[in-house]
Parts: sequence; C-alpha cells; structure tokens
Amino acid sequence: MLESMRQHSQSFIIYLLFGILIVVFTINFGPGSRGCQGGMPEVASVNGEPIAERDFMRVYSRYYQYLSSVYPGFSSEQAKKMNLRQSVLDDMINKVLLAQEAQKRGLVVTDDELRYAIINDPQFQNEGKFDKEAYENYVTRYNGVSIHRFEAEKRRDILAEKMEALFSDSITVSEQELVNQYKMQKERLRAKYVSFKASDYIAGIVIDDAAAEKQLADDLEAVKAYHAKEIYRYRGRRRVSISRILIPLADDADAASEEAATALTKEVRAKLAAGGDFAALAKEYSKGAEAAKGGAMGFLEEDVANFPFLRAVAGKGVGDIVPQDVVTKEGLNIVKVDELDIPKAKEFDEIKIDVAKDMLKEQKAKDMAKGAAAAWIAKASAEGANLSDITAVSEADASSDHPYLHEGEWITKEAKAIPGVGINEDLKRDLFAAKDINKVLPTPYAAGNNFVAVIVAEHEAADMGDFEENRELIKSSLREAKRRQVYQSWLKEIRDNARISIKDKLSGAGEELGASNY
Repeated sequence: MLESMRQHSQSFIIYLLFGILIVVFTINFGPGSRGCQGGMPEVASVNGEPIAERDFMRVYSRYYQYLSSVYPGFSSEQAKKMNLRQSVLDDMINKVLLAQEAQKRGLVVTDDELRYAIINDPQFQNEGKFDKEAYENYVTRYNGVSIHRFEAEKRRDILAEKMEALFSDSITVSEQELVNQYKMQKERLRAKYVSFKASDYIAGIVIDDAAAEKQLADDLEAVKAYHAKEIYRYRGRRRVSISRILIPLADDADAASEEAATALTKEVRAKLAAGGDFAALAKEYSKGAEAAKGGAMGFLEEDVANFPFLRAVAGKGVGDIVPQDVVTKEGLNIVKVDELDIPKAKEFDEIKIDVAKDMLKEQKAKDMAKGAAAAWIAKASAEGANLSDITAVSEADASSDHPYLHEGEWITKEAKAIPGVGINEDLKRDLFAAKDINKVLPTPYAAGNNFVAVIVAEHEAADMGDFEENRELIKSSLREAKRRQVYQSWLKEIRDNARISIKDKLSGAGEELGASNY
C-alpha cells in the first residue's frame, strides 16, 4: 500500500490527467431546462441555449473536491496550471451539443428510462435497494438543486449518452484493419544507436555580440520564443526552506506498521494544533538526520528528489504546515514552510543579448552533433567499413572518434516512443522499412537536442498463427480506438459549426476562463 502511495505521488501529473477523465464520466451535471434559469447569469451559450454560471460553479466545485480528495495538497494554483476551468466548461458544452444532436435525430428519454437510471444508481441504494431518502438528500443537499431540476439534468445526460451510443454503434472494423492491427502489435525489431550529444560541443562555442544583435534584428520573435521556452534558466529556480518531522516507515511495511505510523503523525499534529512548537516536537519525534536542528532541512532546490516536498508546499505560505502527510521513501513526513525564495524574472529587454547568444550556441551545437552523426554514418557505410573498428568496446572507452554503440530494446510498430530516442515517427517508419540487417540507416535522426545514427540489429515479422485466437480482443480494442478517433473528429466538426459564446470571466469566481478555441 505504501509503495503504491509513493508511486502515486511521483506520477502526480499523469494521474491528475487520468483523474479528470474519470470525473468527466462519473459526475452528473447539465445546464437544465431554460425554464429554470430565468435571469440567471450565464457562463456560456450553445446554439442559443445557456449554461448557467451557477451550474458551472457547482460542477467545477465537484471536480475540484474530487481532485483534492485524491491528491493531497492539490491547490487552486495547480488547477489554474492545468486549466481546469476550461476543461470543465468544455465537457459541459460537449454534453449540451450531444443532447441537441440527439433531439435533432428524434431521440427521446422516456419516464421509465429516467426512473430506471435513478433507482439503479448505486449512490442512491441502501443494501441493494433504492433509498428515496438518500436520493433526496443527495440531490437537494449535496448537489444543491431541486428534484425537478436534477431529473431534468439527468434526462439530458441520458439523452447525450444515447447520442454517443448511437454514434459508437455505427463504427465497424474491416478484416484488413484487423490484420494490419495484429501486425502492428506483433511485428517487432531491435536497433542499435550511436548518440551524438549537442552538450558535448556547446562548451567550445563562442557567440559574439554582433552575431547576437544580428539574430535579434533578423528574427526577434524566434529569440522571444526561445526565452519563453527556457524561462526557468533566466529567472532562477524557486527554492523553499522547510522543516519536517519524519516518522519512518519501510517499503515493505505491513498494515499494522502503517497504522501505527499514521496514528503517530496524528498524535503529533494534534499537539501542533494545540499550540505545540514544531522544532521541539521534531526533536522529540522525528527520526530524520536533521531532527537535532528542530527538523530544519534548509532550502530545497527544484529537482526530482525533492519533488514530493515541493509539490506538497505549492501554494503554501511561510509558517504553514502541510495538512496531509508527505509520503517519501523514508516514511511519513509532517512538513512546515520556513522560508520562500522566489527570484524575480528579469525583463526580456534586459537579457535579450544573452538569450540570443544562448539560442545561437544551442543551434550551433545541434548542427555540430548532426554533422558528427552524418560523418560517422558515412564512415560506417563506406565499402569494407567494420563497425568494430569505429565503435568503442565499452561506454567508458567511448570518444568522438570511437562512439559507443548502444543496444536498444525490442519495439513494435504500435510503440509510441523508441528507447534511447523518444518519439520520432520518421525513424520508426524507416526502421520498419529497412531491408538490410546490421546496416546503418543513411541519415541521422533527432533525439531531443541530440542526434543518433541507427542500425537495425534484428527484425521479426508477425506470426499470423495466433491471429484467430486473438481476433476478438484485437477487434474490441481497435474498434474502441477507432471510435474515439472518429468520435472526436465528429464532435470537433459539430463544435466548429455551432454558435458557442463564452464569457471572459466568471462573476462568481472572478477568474479568467482562458482563451477560447471556437
């Protein structure tokens, strides 16, 4: 369980986005009928049909509460960074569009269908039976609307789901698509790579003021874009000084040990809430190396090792104690913010010469790395060339004349990223199209700021013997993938042709929704 929590903490962004997808399909919401909204402020209008600000804020609040319950320390600042408001509004707009399309096609939701959906909803049941009191409490107290309004929204949700289901049922998969997908999954190859890093060349590159000024004159926007991309380099890293009380917990701790550790953190927190001194309690309870100093860890830089702490204190002020325990490989941590150091970013005009120089140095280094890769390919492709003569036997012995030849992992055609390279569709296409084994491909390929020379080491065709056994599984997954792709294209077309207007700000929240794309 603890290991799961740690992995969960380290994969915050991925799980955050996944959490949003869960909420999109589990929260009931809708704009309701027009008759319920007379005079109510609107946040958006879809083909003349309003989405009330009250409805939006109700749904947004439930998204926010859900994320806060799943991710301790989730803050309004993080919600802004992930543009949560726009995501919520987009989903509400899509639901209205789906319901409108369903109405155009003559779809309806009968009273029996509505009743069935409500009485079979697990959140309204008690011991497997519909509980009217639980239903009414949920609607009027937790959801904050009347029964009539909730059922109008529920009817609309079902209508939208019908439209989506009608669309999904029209998706078919051909026999050739099944065969191609099977080959995508089963055909595989393994490659070897020689990397040429731009960082190996950048130290020796000097760019003078004249070259930087010329770049600014020729393409100022490119320099500004580079500055925006590398903004952290020019404003310095945010640092935070914290103290902690560490309650140790091993990776393989059993449930009893976890309960004991959690109980101890609760005991310490109770003493803090009663006015206890953090430093004194750290000396008494903490098992961290810094316990003798009152738990003071000093300033933490922004890096992977400190990520759990930095994420937990995001949005907190000096003196604040993080309300949830921070899980690290050492155990459970009670964390207090001691000091913040947030460097002020310099204005672009103050540093534009330095930015232009950095951009030109990076471009030059990348060109040199690409040139070195091309030269090595030419040498490796020369008639009679022997790879063992121009590559290092070990990575430790590698040099510019004898680079190390990395052994790559097996990849399939459906793989998104290539080990050692990343996402590069051109390279993946050329690898699977290559006819010769152990012959270097004729061109270098970009891998971030680096370039690689590539050789196909092994290539295995798909074994069609297992095709029939896997047919239904392949058909199901392919149909779902195709449905999502076609559905999103269809929905985009509907949105492009719809009359959608969005208020710039929410009067109730006072925060901008962000730029609209429609």
